[in-house]
Amino acid sequence: MAKRCLLSAVLGLAAMRLPLTAGSSVFSRLEAGPVCWDYRIPDVASKDECFGVAASTLGLSGAIKLQINGLSFSGCAFNSAANLLIFSESSAVTAQTSVGMPTLQFICNGIPTTTTTFTRTESTATTTTTSGLFTKLQPGSSCWDQGIPDVDSEEACFDVSVHYVGLPSVRTMRLDNIGFSGCVYNNAANILMYGLSIGVSSESSMKLPSFQYVCHGLPATSLATSSTSSATAMANQVASTTTSSTATASSTTTTTVTTTTTTTMTTTTTTSATTTMTTTTVTTRTMTTTTLSTSTRTAVYTKLEGGAKCVDYQMAGVDSKEACFSMAAHSIGLGSVLQMELDGIGFTGCIYNTVANILMYGTTNGVTPETTLTMPNFEYVCYGMPSFLILP
Repeated sequence: MAKRCLLSAVLGLAAMRLPLTAGSSVFSRLEAGPVCWDYRIPDVASKDECFGVAASTLGLSGAIKLQINGLSFSGCAFNSAANLLIFSESSAVTAQTSVGMPTLQFICNGIPTTTTTFTRTESTATTTTTSGLFTKLQPGSSCWDQGIPDVDSEEACFDVSVHYVGLPSVRTMRLDNIGFSGCVYNNAANILMYGLSIGVSSESSMKLPSFQYVCHGLPATSLATSSTSSATAMANQVASTTTSSTATASSTTTTTVTTTTTTTMTTTTTTSATTTMTTTTVTTRTMTTTTLSTSTRTAVYTKLEGGAKCVDYQMAGVDSKEACFSMAAHSIGLGSVLQMELDGIGFTGCIYNTVANILMYGTTNGVTPETTLTMPNFEYVCYGMPSFLILP
């Protein structure tokens, strides 16, 4: 017999130092992971407010302050790993779609007092068992993309699927009307979410780098064959629109050998009265110069279109700040743009941010070439020439 228990998913007051500021504004600094929208409170609306009264209120006046537009969030956030207070504006990101990260503590204009309460059914009846398997997809893909059904109920998402996909102990949360329909694991916040959004179908459900959809079934392999022509067309398009260049670096070693030869000649001259002995020393130096080419390296770099990453086209990402800011930058025509190292922002690699006109290099713990963040204004710089597009 089913028993119902009321579970209160209290998000809690994650604010730190919340005194009133000038006027009636109150600011809060969340724990890493959630965003302001999770608590239904506004983001900080301007750079001046972020770097001024909000920073002062929350004890962050001593942090490095930097505006970087076109990141994965819009608003004010503190990067605890780098002691960096960031304000970002991005036309591709709304308050609802800002991405939470383990290193970002969002600054919000208000106190997070919202408590979300939901009801979950736990059943011991054997007649309600669900047959079939569940699959947790990689970020960037949805159940519709794989040709398998979404999880169709909150109970199946929270009570059944978790045991199939290795998530039995994560927090669960019901969130409706935020852009997706179905069961989603948010790997940035470590939360399993179920929600329904009016007007949002499986096909149009929002996809984010931190969203891993949980589906009822196994991925259909037949989609790979049916998608070959579109993949080829997309690969041809990217190959025609990417910027590629070749950079060559060589080192030369010159060795100089000097040989010294000394010859001594003795001449004796005798006259009737005098014998004269003359000794002449002749020194000859021979200089030999040998030039050896010890190494030659040729690298081809490609700048992809926004929204794509190197692994999509079977290319390696640029693996060092030095390569990104020197050879790669000059070979793709970005030698004169501003360069910036940014760690813990959700991406790993070398990226040209078209919104901010900045060439960025950064690493984020736990982020691989497959899971690195993509944005419409992020143009990844890769080693090599693009191959065909890999579909999920």
